[in-house]
Amino acid sequence: MPERTRIKICGIKTPDIAEAAVDAGADMVGVVFAERSPRCVSVAEAAAVSRAVAGRAEVVGLFVDGEPNTMRRAVGQVNLSMLQLHGRVDAATLNELEPIRVMVSLPFDEKAEAALAHWSAQPVPNVAALIVDTPDPTKVGGGTGVTFDWHALRDALDRVQPELPIVLAGGLNPDNVTDAIAIVQPDMVDVSSGVESARGTKDAGLVRAFCRAVSVGNSQ
Repeated sequence: MPERTRIKICGIKTPDIAEAAVDAGADMVGVVFAERSPRCVSVAEAAAVSRAVAGRAEVVGLFVDGEPNTMRRAVGQVNLSMLQLHGRVDAATLNELEPIRVMVSLPFDEKAEAALAHWSAQPVPNVAALIVDTPDPTKVGGGTGVTFDWHALRDALDRVQPELPIVLAGGLNPDNVTDAIAIVQPDMVDVSSGVESARGTKDAGLVRAFCRAVSVGNSQ
C-alpha cells in the first residue's frame, strides 16, 4: 500500500471551489475540456482555476480524444501540470505531447487487465499514472457516479503488479472512499460527481468531507 493515498478533485469550474479543494488537502485539481461534459470549462475559466490554485496543487487538464496541438496550447495557456487522456491514446499522440506528463484513463472492463499489463510492459517516459475508472458509455470523460468491482481490480493489480501509480476513479464519494482505499490500496483517488450538489456543480462541504474521509483511510 502506498505511504499515503493522494487526492484529486476533478471537474472544477470555479476559483472558489479550487481554493476549497486545495485548503482541504487535495493534491491535484482537474479541469475538463471535453465539450459534452457538464463540467466543461473554457480556457479562460480553467486559467482562473489555475491562478486560484497558485502552485499549491497540480492542475490537470482532461481531454477526450484530444488533438495534440490543442492540448499543448492548453498546457501553456492554463499552466497545466499534466494532462488526463480519455478515449483513444496511441504512441503517436504521446510522442507529440512529450515532455508533458500525462495520465491515461482505462475503463475497468474485460480488457482492463490486459491494458494494465500493456502499459506496465511498455513504459512510456511521459506517462505518469494510470487512472482506472468505471466504463462510460457516453464517453464524456468520467463523472458517471457509478462504482465497479474494487476487489476484482485489486486482484488484477496483484497479478499484473504495475509499476506505474494507480489512480482509482468511478463513483467515489465521502461515504465509500475509505472502504475503496482499504480494498484497492491506490496511489490516488479521483472524485468528481461524488462531491457535487447537482450535476456539474461542486459542493465545498462535500469536497472537505471527501478529503477528511481519505485521511481516515490513510490512517487505517
